Amino acid sequence: MKCIVKLSTLSVSILIVSIITLTGCQTTTGKSYTPVQSRAKSKQTLNKNPAKAIKASKLEHRALALRWPVVGPIVRRFGPKSNGLDIAGQPGTHIRAVESGKVVYSGNGLKGYGNLIIIKHNEKYLSVYAHNRELLVKEGTELKKGSVIAKMGNTESQRVKLHFQIRYLGKPIDPLLLLPKEPN
Repeated sequence: MKCIVKLSTLSVSILIVSIITLTGCQTTTGKSYTPVQSRAKSKQTLNKNPAKAIKASKLEHRALALRWPVVGPIVRRFGPKSNGLDIAGQPGTHIRAVESGKVVYSGNGLKGYGNLIIIKHNEKYLSVYAHNRELLVKEGTELKKGSVIAKMGNTESQRVKLHFQIRYLGKPIDPLLLLPKEPN
């Protein structure tokens, strides 16, 4: 399926939500993304209550052998008010890809996330890295597990931290289900 869509300022958030669900249409710039049925639907997808996030079998989650994106104290856990983990640290600390994959978004077009990177690891899993001071990878870059992708910062945040999410079939799941017990 091939779709051609012109992008406006209002459609940036819809585009990013669409990137998260990925099906293969193309914008006029040639970047792949999924069409969204309606604006209300896209907001609903992005702001989904994490407590109701999809739960895959533990066996399927084990197929991904993730590493920690950064070492630091967890200052906010996954739950009803958070789609992921907030990990505190020092400005400029290297953020690393938790698994091999392709960068499907690198920018700051989604309000509330600051400088954001989204990596697609396979057809089911994405990882999201928000509030970075500096983005070190571009869209389309193929990455290896552990590659440095950004520097920690506080863009659109009160404190220096990484907001980290794992998405399974486009829905947020608790990253602690997949991360090793100890940071590597």
